[in-house]
Amino acid sequence: MLVLHRGGVGTSLPIDGRGRLILPAWLRGAARSSGSVLVAARAASTPAVVLATTDLLEDLVSHVVTEVI
Repeated sequence: MLVLHRGGVGTSLPIDGRGRLILPAWLRGAARSSGSVLVAARAASTPAVVLATTDLLEDLVSHVVTEVI
């Protein structure tokens, strides 16, 4: 999972000529199995964007469902 926010803390990530964020190799590699990345944004007083592979979301949902049942 990758969390992006303002504040000058952390590593800078490059943006290509079309305005798309270039994901780190470790996140691209993790996304290859599903080919998808989930993007969630929050635009409140502290804006943030969360990027995660859909595999991570599937694992999280499976865990929650297992705990509830």
